[in-house]
Amino acid sequence: MQEAATAQRDKKSGQKQLFAFAGGGGGGAGGVVKPARSRIPSAPEWPEREKLRREKEALGFFLSSNPLTRYSDVLLRHCTARIDDLESVPDGATVTVGGICGKPRITVAKRGRSAGKKMAIVEVCGLAGAVTAVVFPETYERVHALIEEDRILLLSGQLDKSSDRATLKTTDVRALDGAMTSAADGHLVVDLPTSRGDLKIVLARVQQILQRHKGESPVFFRLHAGGQTPIVHRADESWFVRISDDLVEALERELGPGTTSLR
Repeated sequence: MQEAATAQRDKKSGQKQLFAFAGGGGGGAGGVVKPARSRIPSAPEWPEREKLRREKEALGFFLSSNPLTRYSDVLLRHCTARIDDLESVPDGATVTVGGICGKPRITVAKRGRSAGKKMAIVEVCGLAGAVTAVVFPETYERVHALIEEDRILLLSGQLDKSSDRATLKTTDVRALDGAMTSAADGHLVVDLPTSRGDLKIVLARVQQILQRHKGESPVFFRLHAGGQTPIVHRADESWFVRISDDLVEALERELGPGTTSLR
């Protein structure tokens, strides 16, 4: 850590290794001061999901990108409104929105037939906005296992604008990865760069990953070759998958960050 910090300070201050004159107390032959060899090992870039998770753990927020960006096309198909646009949605409207679940606050209902039963209040964040979702006991009992911090959720309910800040009286909650289970709900695109060497070996490794996530969503391979228009190939049904964050992370560990996308 100290070496990395020193290297960063040197870079910012513009320090450079200087050449000593012959006989001037330098290091190597001819009096040239040789730059110290860094002891910081090189390491491959983390898959996007892991990088974002570590950013959230260290900083309390996502820094390099928003996890929702990858799913923007999928969210458009499943949602009737964007969290960012709820200001223009009329009070009382029934909507389905998608966003990242914050840390849920578990409490109990104080009145009515559900008094004493557990419920949840959770902040759900979109790309540029947030809404407070109130999950009442009858719904919470059914979906409580899905309400986890940092999980991408689809929430349906009635928009309540009776107070200064809009809330969503939630009647249904689904995990986004659970909603993407068939051809109608989306497909996976895998980029195969030709620079990876023997394509057959790469495909064999990719197939092993896909086989662990078998499902009904189609898979497309996009082959990039020397600046030419990419070649797109639709895999047969034996390659179809159940789309999930775990699948995307496994593929990006094998192929590199940004090599998978969802449509």
